[in-house]
Amino acid sequence: MGHLLAAAHKMKGLRPAIPGPGLRLVLIVLLLLAGGARAMPDVIIQAGVLSQPLSPLAQYYFDRDGNRTLAEIRTVPEARWIRSHSRAPVFGYREDALWIRTSLQYEGRQPQTWLLELAYPLLDSVDIYLLTASGALSHWSLGDTQPFAHRPLAAGDFLVPLRLEPEQRYQVYLRVQTSSSLSVPLNLWQEDQYFAVQQSTLVGHGLYYGIILIMVLYNLFIYFSVRHVSYLYYIGAALGCAAYVATVQGLGYQFLWPEQPWFNEVAVAASLSVFGLLGLLFTASLLDTRRHTPRAHQVLRLLTLCFAIELLLSFVLPARASTIMVSVLGMPTTLIVICIGIYLTLQRVRVARFFLLAWSILLVSVFCTGLGKFGLLPDPFLVDYAVELASAAEAILFSFALADRINDERRATLAAHQNALANEVRTREEEHRLLELKYQTGVNALKNQESLLRARAENEAKSRFLATMSHEIRTPLNGVLGMSQLMADTPLEANQRFYVDAIAQSGHTLLAVVDDFMDYSHIAAGTLELKPVDVDLEQVCHQCLTAFAASAENKQLELICRFTADAPRQVRLDPVRLRQILLNLLANAVKFTAEGYVILKVAPVDAGAKGVTRGLRFEVEDTGMGIPPEVQETLFQAFSQADLTVSRQFGGSGLGLNISKKLVELMGGEIGVSSAPDCGSCFWFTVQARQASSEFVQAQALPLAPLRDKTALLLNLSVPLTQALHEQLSGWQMQVQSASRVEEAIDRGQRQERIDYLVLNASSLSAADCSRLADMPIGSGCIWLQQPGIAAQPDAAQPDAAQPDATQPDNAGPEQRGAMLQLPFVPRQLQLALLQLQEAEALPNLESLVPPAFELAQGMVLVVEDNQVNQLVITGMLTKMGLGVQLVANGQEAVELLTVDERCFDLVLMDCEMPVLDGYQATSLIRQYERQRRLPRLPIIALTAHVLEEHRQQALTVGMDMHLSKPVEFLDLHAVIAQILRPDELRLGNA
Repeated sequence: MGHLLAAAHKMKGLRPAIPGPGLRLVLIVLLLLAGGARAMPDVIIQAGVLSQPLSPLAQYYFDRDGNRTLAEIRTVPEARWIRSHSRAPVFGYREDALWIRTSLQYEGRQPQTWLLELAYPLLDSVDIYLLTASGALSHWSLGDTQPFAHRPLAAGDFLVPLRLEPEQRYQVYLRVQTSSSLSVPLNLWQEDQYFAVQQSTLVGHGLYYGIILIMVLYNLFIYFSVRHVSYLYYIGAALGCAAYVATVQGLGYQFLWPEQPWFNEVAVAASLSVFGLLGLLFTASLLDTRRHTPRAHQVLRLLTLCFAIELLLSFVLPARASTIMVSVLGMPTTLIVICIGIYLTLQRVRVARFFLLAWSILLVSVFCTGLGKFGLLPDPFLVDYAVELASAAEAILFSFALADRINDERRATLAAHQNALANEVRTREEEHRLLELKYQTGVNALKNQESLLRARAENEAKSRFLATMSHEIRTPLNGVLGMSQLMADTPLEANQRFYVDAIAQSGHTLLAVVDDFMDYSHIAAGTLELKPVDVDLEQVCHQCLTAFAASAENKQLELICRFTADAPRQVRLDPVRLRQILLNLLANAVKFTAEGYVILKVAPVDAGAKGVTRGLRFEVEDTGMGIPPEVQETLFQAFSQADLTVSRQFGGSGLGLNISKKLVELMGGEIGVSSAPDCGSCFWFTVQARQASSEFVQAQALPLAPLRDKTALLLNLSVPLTQALHEQLSGWQMQVQSASRVEEAIDRGQRQERIDYLVLNASSLSAADCSRLADMPIGSGCIWLQQPGIAAQPDAAQPDAAQPDATQPDNAGPEQRGAMLQLPFVPRQLQLALLQLQEAEALPNLESLVPPAFELAQGMVLVVEDNQVNQLVITGMLTKMGLGVQLVANGQEAVELLTVDERCFDLVLMDCEMPVLDGYQATSLIRQYERQRRLPRLPIIALTAHVLEEHRQQALTVGMDMHLSKPVEFLDLHAVIAQILRPDELRLGNA
């Protein structure tokens, strides 16, 4: 057997002849033992395959004694063979002999030569056996302990040719034993493919060694120029690293020392020792660790000594021991050097930045290589090529570091020579800069002053323009609205009253547009302030809904107000701003709804919560045209509408929603919309409100006990109105029923069902239906819901609309009573009507929903107004209150009149913009006259079309007591006068 293997080795991979009977006997034994090898899986080599990794498909067995023959290995049981799923198995440092076996079956049509590659050049002994199915045996003996010329093919890796016949089965055995790390990446190559790939690999190797050579020559040239020892250390470290790379790639054994196997054994440890020794010297010299880090410098000196000793021992000790020693020494060295680099980088040592980056990359590669030698890092690419890639980067980065070191020294030298000149230049520059700064400061001050004056002038001009436009619009508007209020108090027919309401609504619409522009200006300037007071939400909502009653009736829309059972009625907030938001949303809802209904809903944000501050949610829902999603995103921007056709068809400035959004945010809430085209819209907003005072809440309270367990029948009402009434009446613990036809209601009465209240729509019933309903037994009475602007049905069964507690007509049942409730209404009005029909006792003061007695005690009022229409309006309102009036056309006449007899007037209504002498000057003269004569203060109320806060403050500054803006509402004027003119303070009464 030994002669056969020797002959096979001498033939360098050629298939040998079988010379004698001894070998034949051995082959027969091998064939008998071949049955046990059948368990090996075949590696099928298809035609056209260029390469095949064999390591994942092979089986491995460790021969601990290392003296087993091929015949003995073939008898090893299948269970003792192991597998590895890695393409390049790494088993670390082992003394065992590793056996590898695999089975090949070539399915090509023509015989072909394949190359079996063991891609790790540092293996000491490699024996390769090829067995054919006919029993022929081929053997190759390789390893780095043998001369390179003995290899069958000249390659850095171990490479043998295999001639494979079609449809033949081959068994391949490899025996590997080495003192280095045991790595066995096994591959099968198609011959042409291997050499094609090898060419690309050689190009990469050539590029790497070219970079190293260029860097070595470049830095050697610099050394001769600057004579800095760091360059020599760098060159030595680079050459040591390149020698290590050439060794592990097999290129050193192939091209540099092919006839010295002994040197190939020590090359790895020796090259790494040289790299570590000179690399540490380079580190100490470049970073000047003696000066910057003395303690770390001592550690580097100790490590340098260790590497010098290891360099000597690498030629004495066995290769495995010296390789392990240098690997173990390299790993802590890596960490120490990196720590020094980090420390000096943090100490702002400039050259340490390049050093840290380069040394970290290179030493991390050494660390990875050390782990790979122990089998702790199975990735072959990192193990084999880490140092090669890192050393190339190191060569470039260290060159940058050295160049930076030279630049630092040059900069230090130049800085010393240029210090005096720099000081002189700096002094002159400072003088020039100071002059330029003074000049620039003056220019900037002038520009800032000019910009400030321009901005102030623009703001003042805008304010004057807005104030003037507001004044000029409000002055005639006061006449329009005032006359409509006075006309509404005269006996009018239903149609005439409807027309008067339309005039008033149009005037209020115009007033709303003016207010929108003024509010937008205030919001933009950030001068808008809230004025919270105790307010009844139902009253505010009723005022807002009533403002659109005429428009809704023209379009046959239902206006409905809904309060959830837990919604607070009395709160403390700014009613003016809340009313403004609601009016904007309701105006849009009525404007863009052709048919159906508009519902105003009020609910708490945190239902059931109690506290000083509560959140309120208001919703305005309509059945209008809806809003596309893409439009909703910009709906709350200034001057934004759905499209231009909306502006042309419906009008509007596009400011309402933007102002509403700003006001809602100012009141601590948010606003939004949910809508879809042709599905209506629901605009909602939330505000924060405080609790109203207990006195105010008590004054507004109505009893609920008389209504508990009463039954109400809703007849012939719309679905949304029915739902709203059902929710409200149920919240009062009443029993609620509904009927869609008169017959159904009469049938329930005939079945003796108890019905305490009948709620029906007066405009939807005929005279015959009213007569039939008159005979129904109703416990308390009927609530007739009347649309605004439509005369009552001419039937005796309906009560008089002017009488809130009208009794039954002549043809009504003996117990039947009725009350008219005009749409739209709020829950408080409905509750009041129900209580009145029941004649509940101890009803509280209901002045909030019942018109007050407008007539005041006799008094004399001086009206200072230059506009004749406004004179008529104010005179009519004051006369309605029972007050005497005297008119003057300007402030001069008012001063002259008051100085003649200061005791003839109880109150002065003073316009502010008048010819000859305006209201401000007149008031100032009147107050001056009072002080000189020590007269009691005469109440003066500013009655002006100016609404800006600055005008209000100006009025108070000159001595006016209160401020009312035009157009004047009768109720507002009445409330102010009633507050000022108390019966015991009237001058006429005291005269």
